[in-house]
Amino acid sequence: MEYRKEGNKHFFLFDTEPVPASRPRVSRYGTYYGKTYNAYRKAFQEEVSEFRKEFRPLLSDRLKIEAFFLVKKPKTSKLNHPRGDIDNYLKALLDSCNELVWRDDVQITEVSATKEFDEVGSIELIVEDLDEYTP
Repeated sequence: MEYRKEGNKHFFLFDTEPVPASRPRVSRYGTYYGKTYNAYRKAFQEEVSEFRKEFRPLLSDRLKIEAFFLVKKPKTSKLNHPRGDIDNYLKALLDSCNELVWRDDVQITEVSATKEFDEVGSIELIVEDLDEYTP
């Protein structure tokens, strides 16, 4: 994972392969998510938790985010873009960053997201603190 800050913008590059959030499954024993999505969330949260040692303050103001989901291209695909709805990729990212990068995703007031194929899967995230003063 890489991080840098320029003014009121925080730039993150996560090495975790993006996965869209799955629909929650309901059984008589409770609610659960798919194995792939759970594995993604666990790996992503571990990566961000390591980083939290350097990045102390949780962002707590109004936030604007730009997310770029770079999905590793499968060997064969009829599509020229990754499978999965963009909002599900975004939901997985936002939920995974709660209490790690920002307090809660309710703080996010503006969003821009892009998904595309790449040689290596990763997530680029730009978080702009809308309330932070920068001269």
